[in-house]
Amino acid sequence: MTIELRIPDEAWENNEGVEPEGSRLLTTVEVNSIPMHFEAWEISGEDGEQEHLPYPEDLETLITLTGGAGFYEWLIGGRRYIIIATPFCT
Repeated sequence: MTIELRIPDEAWENNEGVEPEGSRLLTTVEVNSIPMHFEAWEISGEDGEQEHLPYPEDLETLITLTGGAGFYEWLIGGRRYIIIATPFCT
C-alpha cells in the first residue's frame, strides 16, 4: 500500500545558516505522531546527473549509503530538490 503525502511549496522554509539561501530547505511532518525533519537539497546537473553544489560531499555520502543510485526529484518553487527524511531525536 502506498500513502501519498503532498507538501505545498509554501510549507518549506530556508535552512538558516546554510548558504547559499535556498540550497537547503526544511519542513516538519508528523508520521504516526512522530515528528520528522524533511530536508530538501537543491540539485543541479544534466542527463540524470545529480549534484548538490554547495555541499557535494554530503550528496556523495548519501548516494554511497543508499547503494549508489540517484534519487527522485521534487520541484519546489520551480527548483529541483531531493528530499531527506529523518526522525527528530529523543
